[in-house]
Order: sequence, then structure tokens, then C-alpha cells
Amino acid sequence: MAVVEKNTIGFGSRMGGALKGILTGIIMVLAGIALLWWNEGRSVRRYKALKEGASNVISISADKVDPANEKKLVHLSAPAVTQETLQDSDFGLSFPGALRLERHVEVYQWKENKETTKEEKLGGKVEETTTYTYEKVWSSSLISSAEFKEQGHDNPTRLLIPEKTVRPSRVNVGAFRLTPAQIAAIGGAVDVELAADYKVPEMPAFLRQAYQEPQAFQKEIYFSVKKNIPAIPAIPANGDANAPANAPQPPQEAIQSQPDSEPAIGDIRVTFKVVHSHDISLVYVQVGDSFAPYQAKTGEVALQVDGIQTADQMFTSAQNANKLVTWLLRLLGFVLIYGGFESIFKPIQVLASIIPFLGRMVGVGTSAVSFLLALPISLLVIALAWLFYRPVLSIILLVVTVGAIFGLKSVFGKMKKSEASPAPSAQA
Repeated sequence: MAVVEKNTIGFGSRMGGALKGILTGIIMVLAGIALLWWNEGRSVRRYKALKEGASNVISISADKVDPANEKKLVHLSAPAVTQETLQDSDFGLSFPGALRLERHVEVYQWKENKETTKEEKLGGKVEETTTYTYEKVWSSSLISSAEFKEQGHDNPTRLLIPEKTVRPSRVNVGAFRLTPAQIAAIGGAVDVELAADYKVPEMPAFLRQAYQEPQAFQKEIYFSVKKNIPAIPAIPANGDANAPANAPQPPQEAIQSQPDSEPAIGDIRVTFKVVHSHDISLVYVQVGDSFAPYQAKTGEVALQVDGIQTADQMFTSAQNANKLVTWLLRLLGFVLIYGGFESIFKPIQVLASIIPFLGRMVGVGTSAVSFLLALPISLLVIALAWLFYRPVLSIILLVVTVGAIFGLKSVFGKMKKSEASPAPSAQA
């Protein structure tokens, strides 16, 4: 059921908020300018660092540690392997040679959605209508229902089964040993499919108080909340999450792909992902039998990808990623400046909204002015940053641009003279 709230904001309150927003707008404009300037410098430093790394890297074999490559920037590709076995003892899962084991936990909960519409009234007032609706969703984080507008949508207040990630302490790539950061950066996680004869271990007492016996499905373990209980109990202060239950586990039926019944609020589903041994490629400085980032003149270079890639491919991908980040930050800087001017001009729109139609027209006008101010300011900051960080390239581009302008001017001038010249008379 939806809950609808109506609220009227007077002209004085609106104008007061708009005037306060001027300071916020100024801060946003300055922040956008600073971001654009910093971003150009960051982009250039990253470009130069990668270019320096690409010119110094050497490709080596991972089969042995060659002391001659000590302190050099090296590239290698080989399988990442471990002799350890990763376990989730709470659920009786074991994966020999796995590079990472992840336990993901989702709880079925209520979610409050809020939608607000505004209608301007004569005299500068605004009537706000806020509609609150509720839906049931699976979420890996707890959603607090304490501030929900409508009662009766109570969510669990504690996550009884925590998420968990297990990694091996040692992973090798050929004769080399990966650092903890490199182990954590390995990707390629895939869903774990439970064996057909998998049985869920006995639940601890605090879980048995709130949930029925868990069910194992093809890719998840499902905990159905017991009905007619006031709330899901919290873990006892001296409780042990891994304490064995006294009740024996009943026999389970053949494993299914998913539950048949509709979930209830408080239900939990647990899924797992595992990273198996696979090829990875690295560009790092060789330090003994391990690695360290390369310190270029303008920054740090440390590249790692899943799969086999050449050094050229890795540096090309890194440069492309740098370009993408640069353009995204340029867009963010422009949006900050645009939004800042919108806030600065907001009092004009509020003043004009005494007559709603006029207020809407002025709003369109201030948005257009904000855009027309934000765009050239953004381009000017980027251009000045280029002059500061890339003076030689900027001068070349400036000369080329000026030359192109004069060239076009000359072409158009000749075309104009040609059109003005009289056509020759026909010979008899």
C-alpha cells in the first residue's frame, strides 16, 4: 500500500534556501575547475609513466628467477597456482588449489521507494507530493526499516550469516611468489555448483531458533525463516556461530535448481564463487622471487590482467583506460560547474516563480545560461592545463589551428572572388 504525503513550501523558505545555495554553487564551480585542472595533470603523468614503462619493460620466462633481471621492469605470463586448500568450514566446502573463495549472503527484505513531484502555485509557493511505495527485494546489506513511513514493513536488524572471503597465503606464478595485493587482484570468479549429494552441515543453535532446516539447491543454500516468530533473534553475547547443533540433520531430497515456494521476509540465501587456477600476466619490477611497482619519473606502474597478454597489449590497454578515466573526469568537472551555476542562478528562478509560467520560462533560461557558461569555462581550463602540462604539444596544435583557419579563410576568399568575376561571353 502506498503512503502519500503533501507538503507546501512557502515563497520565503524557497528564497532562503536558494540564497544559501549560492555559496554551494560557488564551491561547486571552483571544485569543477580544480578537478579539470588536476585531471589533465594526472592524465599526462599517467601517460608519461606508461610510456616510460613500455620503453623499459622486458619479457621474461616465469620458469626461473634470473638474478640478472633484479630491479628491472619485467613482463611475464604463466598460471597462478597454490598448494593450499580453501575451505568454508561453516558449510563444509573445500576447494584444493583455489585462488579465492567467496561466500555471498542475501536477505529478503522490504525496500521503501520514494517519489516526489512538485507543483508551483501562484505567489511562489510549491506543493510537494511524496509517494512512498514498498517492494520486496534480495539485498546483501541490511535495509533499516526504522524510518519507513508505513508501519508493518519490518526488516531483520542483524545479519546472522556473515559474508566471507578466503584467499591462500601463498600463490606462485612459475618460480615467482605473488604479493598479497596481487593475489587479491586476481579475477575470474565463477559460481559454485553444489554437488548432487551435498548435505548442509548442522546449524548452530541461534540459527535453529529462527530458521527451518536449510535446503541445498544447485547454486545456493536457502534458509527459510520460521513463521509466527516475533523477530529474528540476535546472536547471543557468548554465542558461537560455529557451535554444533544437537538436532540431527534430516535427510534431504535430490538437489534442485531453486526453491519452489515464494520467499518470505527474513529468508536468507547463500551462494559461493571460486577462482580456480588460471593464466595471468604481470608487468612489475622483479625483486628477488617477487615483485614491486615500477617507479617512473611521473608515477607508478603496476599492471596485472587475467589471461595471457603481451607487454604491448597490456600497456595499450592501460593507456586506453587512462583516456577513459580522463574523459569521465572531464565530464564530471563540467557537470559540477554546470550544477554550480544552476545553484547560483536559482534565486532568479524562485523570484520569477511568483507567476508559475514565468518561473518555468526563467528556469529554462537560467539552465541555458548555465550551460553556455560551463562549456567554455571547462574548455578554457582544459586548454590552459594543456599549455601548462603539455606546452610543446599545445603550441603545435595552436599553430596548426591558426594555419587551418587562415587556410580556410584563403580558400573562401578565392571562392568569393571566383563567384564575383563575370562569366566570359560566348563566341559566335
